[in-house]
Amino acid sequence: MRKLGIVWMWAAWAAWAAFGLTGGASGQDEVSPLLKAIPRDVNAASVIRVRGLLDSPRGTREDWEGKSREQFLAGAAVLPPAAEVLIRASHLHPGQPDGSWSVALLKSAVPINMQQIAEREKSTVQDLHGSPAVLSPRNCYFVKLEETLIGVVSPAFRQTTARWVQELHSQQQPEFSTYLQEALTDSRPQVILAADLQDLFEPDFLKARVEAAPSLKGQTAVQARLSQVLGGLRGIRMAIHVEDLTMATLRLDFDAPLPPEATRLKGVLLDVMADAGSAIEEFESADGVVIGSSFQLTTELPDEALRRVVSLITAPHPAAASATVEVANNTQRGATAESRRYFQAVNRCLDDLQKASRKSGDQARIATWFETFGRKIDQLPTAGVDPELLAYGGSMSAKLQALGASLRGVQIEVNALQQAVTYNMHFQPGQVSAGWWSAGYQPNSYNVTSNLADVREKQATAVASGAKQRAEVWSMISQERDKVRQRMIEKYGVDLAVGR
Repeated sequence: MRKLGIVWMWAAWAAWAAFGLTGGASGQDEVSPLLKAIPRDVNAASVIRVRGLLDSPRGTREDWEGKSREQFLAGAAVLPPAAEVLIRASHLHPGQPDGSWSVALLKSAVPINMQQIAEREKSTVQDLHGSPAVLSPRNCYFVKLEETLIGVVSPAFRQTTARWVQELHSQQQPEFSTYLQEALTDSRPQVILAADLQDLFEPDFLKARVEAAPSLKGQTAVQARLSQVLGGLRGIRMAIHVEDLTMATLRLDFDAPLPPEATRLKGVLLDVMADAGSAIEEFESADGVVIGSSFQLTTELPDEALRRVVSLITAPHPAAASATVEVANNTQRGATAESRRYFQAVNRCLDDLQKASRKSGDQARIATWFETFGRKIDQLPTAGVDPELLAYGGSMSAKLQALGASLRGVQIEVNALQQAVTYNMHFQPGQVSAGWWSAGYQPNSYNVTSNLADVREKQATAVASGAKQRAEVWSMISQERDKVRQRMIEKYGVDLAVGR
């Protein structure tokens, strides 16, 4: 299995696009009371203050509260109507794509109805050490912790969930990483994603990654100083501020003041993001700045780039209960609001990925976006959605993940007649396995600590050879999208791809 880099694992840790907290004003007090519910051994966490986004100058001007809420904020996930703030935390190991487990916390303004959740998840309510719980077929547990507080643990390991519930009942104060606590309680940005990296990597591995950076080639003295600097790495965080513009700051924090040459960390960081297939082109034009013991890059994010960041967030969530609603007028034949939201969310994924593909000169740099959009489609709420649209979403997810594999050098086979794409998901084509933030590499592949340049060259060759197959997949996607859209128009008499 391919190993994701920690530099973008923060997004897998943070399923904040799927959960919401309601009530209260935006700020630190929304978050602090919930921190005691975060397990002590987490090393990654994030917060999104949805209310802060909706009330921002842009949110107010563009009416995110109304018509734009789902289209702009949701990306590949539908935010519950009452979503205000959410937290998600996880424990990750270097080289594991999704970590060992993650916990999300959802605060509601109204009592949690577990029976309703069970019915919509096609499951039952069970008792878990005194707390009502629902095992979802989407590989997670929903646990009612208080009258208006629900926890979501994924994957659905019963023992892990049960022990977390037991510890929660006895814990009064936050006991997890102080670095993460500092990040989560920063009330200035509306979105924060952070990871505690202290003592996570072997010094020799960090040194090897610095020496492999093309931007530092032949600069032995600078490489040595930066390797020493990285020995004091505390953590990484990304903060997104939305005012009149959407600004993102990517920041590395250290345990001591940084020397001036630490600005050269920009090249290393961007190399890692590219190797992991998670490049955000806007950071390339940002100037690296040293502020005390931190190095940071700040850039404006266009809407599609923000949605791509959101696409990395993966976790199931309880679908909100709602009655079947006719989408246009009383003459419509049962089309639901859920079907419309689902269809538009899938299509938004496709639109953003096509835009990213046209923009990126090096296709391998965006592989992660395809894989995470595919996973996010798999975890969209399905209750009330037309079965034909569910089949369409499953097909799109499979094709996007195949495109992601192709962009990592895996050869895919396209059968246009059967509209099928196949590939060996376990094959490792000698690619960069995890980027700078991973502590290991695929044993049967190239040794990335000494042959990174060779790995990049071989991967680029493999990616280029799959261009024809990727074009065929995109053609299949376009044809299937048009076919399903027309089918929904014939079925319901309304175009689900437009409007609300």
